[in-house]
Amino acid sequence: MNPFNRRRLIRFALAAAGAAVSSVAHTAVAAAVIPVTAELVLYGLKLKDSRVADVLKAARAAGAKQLTSARRGALEFDVTRAKVPALTKFEAVGNGPELVAVQFTVEGRDETLRQMLVAKYGQPKGVHDFDREYISDGKYVWVFLGGMQLVYKTTFGGGASLTYSDDEKFERMLDAAKSAAVKDAGAKASGLSSKF
Repeated sequence: MNPFNRRRLIRFALAAAGAAVSSVAHTAVAAAVIPVTAELVLYGLKLKDSRVADVLKAARAAGAKQLTSARRGALEFDVTRAKVPALTKFEAVGNGPELVAVQFTVEGRDETLRQMLVAKYGQPKGVHDFDREYISDGKYVWVFLGGMQLVYKTTFGGGASLTYSDDEKFERMLDAAKSAAVKDAGAKASGLSSKF
């Protein structure tokens, strides 16, 4: 994994874990367990064990327009023409050809989008008004079959993100990135010790 992708992965992991939450923001974490038969679907494609190329093909068919090149690491798309309220961009993150996560940028905290999420997946556990006009800052999580999850995370400035992820693949990718970082640090340390 090149250093650019490793930094992006670590940043993405910290954001997904809620590490970048402002100290003045109230964090409300809610988890909902969707029935075991439910699968996470995006643009008509079942995401579990999907390949990045399959998701990109489905996104293009829905009207998404590619903004960045595959040579730059993660792929970014403009999804304003895909006709889903408040979604402006998405970034697909893969580990080789395997899809690990798709993260959408949400413009504001669009009530219509939240109503669509509730209609499709139900209310997040512990929250009875996720589809109302106002919601608290925080992270709202739905858990699906096969280690998949959907996370709606608000930011202190009024924006939000919507992330579809495969937790198992994400953990494997993080472990590989950590191992590579430890190996790099060990090589640098042994190189320095020979100078003293």
